[in-house]
Amino acid sequence: MESSTPSSRVSPGSSLVGRSYAISVPMRKQMAIDSVAARAEAYGFPGVSVDGTDPEASYEVLSAAIERARAGGGPTLVEALIERIFPHTTDDDQRKYRTAEEIKRARDRDPVPALETKLRQRGVLDDAAHARIWADAKRAVNEANEEADQTPYPDPSGMFANLYGTEFPAAGGPQEASAAAFPKEADMRESPHKGDAGDGGQFRRVAAA
Repeated sequence: MESSTPSSRVSPGSSLVGRSYAISVPMRKQMAIDSVAARAEAYGFPGVSVDGTDPEASYEVLSAAIERARAGGGPTLVEALIERIFPHTTDDDQRKYRTAEEIKRARDRDPVPALETKLRQRGVLDDAAHARIWADAKRAVNEANEEADQTPYPDPSGMFANLYGTEFPAAGGPQEASAAAFPKEADMRESPHKGDAGDGGQFRRVAAA
């Protein structure tokens, strides 16, 4: 919801994926409302929930939101509902808070193989096209991981930049103390608990097709 602020009335809109869990807590326990899309009303524009496992329904809802924005109607918050299949991170064991039946049900509703089956039935996807699409996707993931691995960590001294209306004093204040306590880049790269992009995590490299 960060991008759905009152100042975004001129933007085309925002979309989010409701993955059923806030790390290990079910969304029904995380918030008092049934749908994140309902929060859009507080910002003065509509919110719509759609079955995120249905590509055609998602396309229709997003297309309507884009057309509304292009016509000057303002933004729309689109909430695509889909269950998470994998753990939140590599440090997360979802078997502690999800049953095997629930995880299997989520896998059975995976929209990727379902869309593949539908496209094959309609005669618009064959083996050659399928192999090409997967090869392109794997290449994009690996290139993104490589770029992330080679990107220097940001300078800790800038962690408070643009965060407050008035900057902290340059010396002796909380900003300097926080920056000094922040781990050095070399330590972060060697840490067994570094971020998902660095150690693979949910975005681990995939084998070439």
